[in-house]
Amino acid sequence: MLRQLMLFLATVTLLLLGSSWAMAQSDQGVEILNAAKAIHQSAKSAQEINDAFQKYLEARSFFAKVEDSWQMASVEQCLGKVYKDWAKYDEALKHYEQSLKLCRDNQDKTGECGVLTDIGEVHILRGKFHEAIDSYRKALEIARQDEDSLAQASALNGIGQAYCGMSEFSLAEKHLYEAEQLVSYHDNSLIWAQISHNRGKVAYESGSYLGAVDLLEPSLELRENIGDIRGRAATLDVLGLVNLKGYGLIARAGRRFSEAIEFCKKRGIKNVARADLNKKTPFTSGTFDAVYSQDVLEHLDNDTGALKEIYR
Repeated sequence: MLRQLMLFLATVTLLLLGSSWAMAQSDQGVEILNAAKAIHQSAKSAQEINDAFQKYLEARSFFAKVEDSWQMASVEQCLGKVYKDWAKYDEALKHYEQSLKLCRDNQDKTGECGVLTDIGEVHILRGKFHEAIDSYRKALEIARQDEDSLAQASALNGIGQAYCGMSEFSLAEKHLYEAEQLVSYHDNSLIWAQISHNRGKVAYESGSYLGAVDLLEPSLELRENIGDIRGRAATLDVLGLVNLKGYGLIARAGRRFSEAIEFCKKRGIKNVARADLNKKTPFTSGTFDAVYSQDVLEHLDNDTGALKEIYR
């Protein structure tokens, strides 16, 4: 009897020690993960993004030891965001899909909604607008079930952005307006800036240049205030197009483009240049394997010459 009691106490002690060790490992992983998120969110250079990436990997190793599937889901999502920033979209999707599976296994609906929104964003960046809408609609369904108005606004904003990419401007504006109504009850500058940016882009694509400026300028100001460097560069890019195409203010447009390029260079993207396709560009023959051009040729004085330059 005494032997059995001693064995029982020894087993309980081992279990308690194992549980304490697991908690310590998980807590250390959370600390590293939070530090990585802080670096990533405020990153202004390629090196800082790489530093965040290394910390994400370190955090993942801690969570893997104790099989903490909840934190593993968060780490995989963060790794997906890094690969998205690096424009490695296939790798980003792999990590997002792994995070999505873990969220579903954990029955974490809030996490699932967030990852589906991230997947939609990657599909937009890949030009896969139908896939993006499908992912955003799944996120929207979960957000509505949870009565999470901010998550609903984020999903609707993504759907609107996808429709804009498909030149379905009335559908884009419909979803963006609905998103704006939902977020009006919250003080969330990031979502406000995103929606205002996308509505400005719809206005620009629809030929309403003055309306575009009225929407893009507040988005730019919000992004400056919250330190959204990536978003600020994107809004500056669209404002440059509006000023150039809408008003013909070449000097003003050039300033916007120059600011956008400067932001890219600060983030470690050095191979960015401003050039005039009506003339010879500052690249040697055969520099690129492929050249992508969107909404450019139809606005040039010498489109044939531009095509020859692209071919060169």
